[in-house]
Amino acid sequence: MAKLELTSVVKTYPNGHEAAKGVNVTIEDGEFAVFVGPSGCGKSTLLRMIAGLETVTDGEIRLGDRVINTLEPADRDIAMVFQNYALYPHMTVRKNLAYGLINRRFSKEEIEKRVQEAARLLQLEEYLDRRPQQLSGGQRQRVAMGRAIVREPEAFLFDEPLSNLDAKLRTQMRLEIKRLQKRLGVTAVYVTHDQVEAMTMADRIVVLNHGRIEQVGTPHEVYHKPASLFVASFIGSPSMNLMDVSVGNGQALFGEGLMVPLSQTVSQSEVKLGVRPERLSLEAAGTTAEGRVSLPFSVNLVEELGANRLIYGQIGEHSVTVSQNSDLPLPSGEAVVLFDPADIHLFDSQSGNRI
Repeated sequence: MAKLELTSVVKTYPNGHEAAKGVNVTIEDGEFAVFVGPSGCGKSTLLRMIAGLETVTDGEIRLGDRVINTLEPADRDIAMVFQNYALYPHMTVRKNLAYGLINRRFSKEEIEKRVQEAARLLQLEEYLDRRPQQLSGGQRQRVAMGRAIVREPEAFLFDEPLSNLDAKLRTQMRLEIKRLQKRLGVTAVYVTHDQVEAMTMADRIVVLNHGRIEQVGTPHEVYHKPASLFVASFIGSPSMNLMDVSVGNGQALFGEGLMVPLSQTVSQSEVKLGVRPERLSLEAAGTTAEGRVSLPFSVNLVEELGANRLIYGQIGEHSVTVSQNSDLPLPSGEAVVLFDPADIHLFDSQSGNRI
């Protein structure tokens, strides 16, 4: 196993489009890193450059003690699991697992040993003589992972491998992939646009936007201390409430006489104020709590989600979402939202950076 390092990696296409703009990130030996971001942010391009399926315009990619920029994909000691599984439909599961090893001229004994071990790990032993069309989506995904496992590579790459599965199976496969990666102790890079996958699977998340890294951190860090407006709005479901407010005399001014005390000194006169929906509590008008801010809230819509509910409404002219336990009562009349000033996030309105 090995550490993976990207240093000032740039990818510029002939039409001038920059898909990666000087990306710097280190993925430690045995770490599970997730590249996440919207479509077009450069995450798949980075993965393909690591795999050798795209050329690197500038910068360096190092795996262990080797610079791998110019190596052929077969020489990089990297295994990749694709979104569409990329299985050979005319081959049995056994032959799909063994194919790469046969091409590398492993002995029959070693091939059989590795195939049996991968089948055991992935619970595929009873399917070894079936063809891909006789398998479910989850079983096909296991075969694709097994084909990577038998190679015993220095790093695994996953290119949105669960996007073709239904919601229940995605949840199950997330757990299986994470458990398997930890058991094998292999360095892994996983690409997804789904921030729930990123939060639940990653040791560290790399948040990408327009070819640049917005933030690298643990799921806890990127959720509780987002480095920018982009991260604050992208990570979290429902996303963070973000409001344009003025600042004066150490307070955020919502207009209409609504003020929130700030626990930090802010030099800007206009900022973006953020607060997570679950940090707000909805109460009947007149309710107060020591140390908490109370602001009038008008309810527009309530969305019941089983264990939780989302309440959409207004604080003055600002649209706000409140997330609360569905067992809690809804106010029958006028309402207020309560929150701790310590739960506020502030961002520069111009640069989007955290204050």
